[in-house]
Amino acid sequence: MSIYTPNYIQSLQLNLSLHDPIISSRKYDFVERDDNYQRNYFQLLVYTGYIEELPCVDMPKDDFILLYGRKEHLTSIKDHAFADLVQPSNLPTIGAQVDEGFISQESFKDKDKVTKEIGNGIYSTVSFLLKCRRLSQVLAFTWINESDIDDWQKKQKQQLIKKILDGYNTIPYPQQEKVFFVNNKGEIKPIRRRIENIETDKKNSGLIIRRDSLSYNSIALSLLFSGQAYYYNTEKNKWEQICDSILSNYEIVWEHALEISWDTFYANRIDLSQAGLTPRPPYTKINIGYPPRPDDFSLTQDKIKGWVEAKEEYQENNDFPFYPQEGSAEWDNHTLKYVAPPYPYLPLSTCT
Repeated sequence: MSIYTPNYIQSLQLNLSLHDPIISSRKYDFVERDDNYQRNYFQLLVYTGYIEELPCVDMPKDDFILLYGRKEHLTSIKDHAFADLVQPSNLPTIGAQVDEGFISQESFKDKDKVTKEIGNGIYSTVSFLLKCRRLSQVLAFTWINESDIDDWQKKQKQQLIKKILDGYNTIPYPQQEKVFFVNNKGEIKPIRRRIENIETDKKNSGLIIRRDSLSYNSIALSLLFSGQAYYYNTEKNKWEQICDSILSNYEIVWEHALEISWDTFYANRIDLSQAGLTPRPPYTKINIGYPPRPDDFSLTQDKIKGWVEAKEEYQENNDFPFYPQEGSAEWDNHTLKYVAPPYPYLPLSTCT
C-alpha cells in the first residue's frame, strides 16, 4: 500500500516540472547584476494588522498575506497603506553578517591559495555558527513572558513570530485570497494566474520559492528567518522587518527547507534524497526544535532573557558574547565564545 504524504506528492510534481536550472536552456544569473535585481521577482510575508485601510477588498484583515512582485515595484507601491513597505537595500536579503573586524573575506582575498582556502573555511564556519546562535535567540525570545516585555514593539514582534511558528506549515494558495501581486503601476492585486507567469520567467524568478519546491510547505518560516516578513509599526508609523535577516534570500531558495519539530530541543540538518529525479533545490532540510516551554523550575525567565538579550560583542557586563575580546589571543586565533545557550532546555538551532 502506498502512503501519499504531501512530500511524496510534491516529489512527483518536481519530476514533472521543466522549470529546473539543470534542464533549462537558460541559466540562472546570481552574480551582481547591473540593474541591482530591479527586474527580479521577490516574495514578502506581510501582516495586514495595525493598518487602517487595506488596498483590496479581497485582502484579509489581521492576517498574513504572501506578496509577489518585481523589486522595482515592491519598493514603489502606490497604495498608501503599503507605501515604503520594503527598502531597496533589503532585496535580496543577505543573512547574518560576520563582524569584519573579526574576520572578513576581503582580508585574505589577495593571499596565496592555501591561506585563502583556510580563510574561506574559517569565515564560512563563523558565519554558519552566528546564524545558529541568532536562530536560537529568536526561538527563545518567544518564551519570554509577555508581562516581562516592557517595549510594545518587542511585544508586537513576539506575538507575530509566535503566530508564524504555530502555523508555519499553512500553505498559501492563490484561491484562498491570501496571495497578492504588485503590478507595474505599483498597485496590489490578487495574483490569480499571474503566479504561473512569474514562475516561468527563468531570468527573473531565481530568488523566489516556487510552489513545487519542498520549501513552499513552510514558506512563512523561510521568509521570517530571511528577513522578508513585515509588519506595520504603529509607534514609528512605518513598516519594519519582524525578524532581522538571519538566512539569506539565496539560502532559503537553494539550500534549506525548514520544518519545526515540536518534541525536541535540538535541531538537525539532513540531505534531501531525490533518487530518480533531476536534483532540484533545496538540497537540505533543517528541522528546528521548538518544544513547549519548560516550567519555571526547569528554566527561569532570567535565564531565558539572559540568553535572548546577550550581545554578540565582548562587553564588561555581557555574560554570553559571541566574539572574544578584540585584540586578545582568542580574537587573533578566531576563537568563538558562546554559540549555543549555556543553560539546558533552551532551544538549539542547527549546531548538531
